[in-house]
Amino acid sequence: GIGEEKGMVSVIIAAHNEESVIGSCIEALRDQRTIAELQVIVSANGCNDRTAEVAAAHGATVVDRAEPGKSGALNAADRIATSFPRVYLDADILVPPDAIDLIVGELAASPSVQAVVPRRRIDTRGRPFPVRAYFAINERLPAFRDGLFGRGMITLSEAGRSRFGEFPPMIADDLFVDSLFSTEEKAEAKSVEVVVQAPYRT
Repeated sequence: GIGEEKGMVSVIIAAHNEESVIGSCIEALRDQRTIAELQVIVSANGCNDRTAEVAAAHGATVVDRAEPGKSGALNAADRIATSFPRVYLDADILVPPDAIDLIVGELAASPSVQAVVPRRRIDTRGRPFPVRAYFAINERLPAFRDGLFGRGMITLSEAGRSRFGEFPPMIADDLFVDSLFSTEEKAEAKSVEVVVQAPYRT
């Protein structure tokens, strides 16, 4: 069973000017009550702040790329990641303490499932009415309920990650990954909730 395995999980965080949140993001990973060991890789890209330094100070392996771009950052980190499952995490997401364990368990529970995402709660506090209205509708649409995108965290099995080579530059990474899997191959870990920050402007 999953409880007996002491495997490693690779967590990849593409970060562009995220010095204000990257430390908390990494600490939430360090606080996991999990059986797996975590390899945390922060791929800083095009930063003109202290993202790379803060990430290194918190114990992450850091890839520091001069050129901005999320797909390039993800690909650079993927090249040095050594383990599966592989978690792709946004720098502003605080992963709850049991999340990695529960998500790895969800992957192990069904041979057909190759991609797992958490539930999401959109934080719209303090946002103007048009932003709140947009997300009130967004939350009700089946595409946003069933898709892998817009959650800030996607976990892929080794078989799931083998579906593609590199992240392509011209499409959002989460939309691209979502397009590769059928409904039966995707799962939402209902016991894991992450908070996604809504934008402050329309």
